[in-house]
Amino acid sequence: MRAQKPENIRPTTPEERRDLKMLTQRAIRNVGGSNFANDTRVVESKLSEYGNPAHEKQFMPIDVVADLERVLGYPIITEHLAQLQGFRLTTDAATADEPDMEDVGAFSDTQGKLLSMLIRYAPDGYDHRERREILPVAEALLVQLQDLIKGLKGAPL
Repeated sequence: MRAQKPENIRPTTPEERRDLKMLTQRAIRNVGGSNFANDTRVVESKLSEYGNPAHEKQFMPIDVVADLERVLGYPIITEHLAQLQGFRLTTDAATADEPDMEDVGAFSDTQGKLLSMLIRYAPDGYDHRERREILPVAEALLVQLQDLIKGLKGAPL
C-alpha cells in the first residue's frame, strides 16, 4: 500500500474555497444546471460537483467559468477571485448597458415577488419546499441588481 501524499499548504483558505463553491452553486442554480450543460463542455452531474462543498477538491475549470458567466451575464466568480487578491472589477464603459425603464420594471417585479413570498412564508418559518421556491427568485433579483449596478457604473457621468 502506498503512503498518501500529505496535503500541500495552500494560499487560499478553506473558507475562501467554500465561498467559491457557494458562488458557483448559486450561479449554476440561477442559469439552471440542465440548461447550462447544453452551453458548455461539462455534463450536469459534474456541474453539481463544482458547487457541492462535499466535493472539496472539484472546482470548475476556467473555460467553464467563462461560459457560465457569459450565460449568467455577470462575472460573479471572476469578481470574487479578483476580490480575494485585493482587486476590484470595473465595467468597461463601452460595453455597459445603461438601465432603462424595462430593467427597472423587471427589477421591481422580481423584488415584489420576493417580498410577497417572504411575507407569506415568514409567520411559520421557511420549510424546505418554500426555501427552494424563494431562492431562485432571490438569486434572480441579485443578478438584476448586479446588472443595474454594472450599467450605472459604465454609464457616462
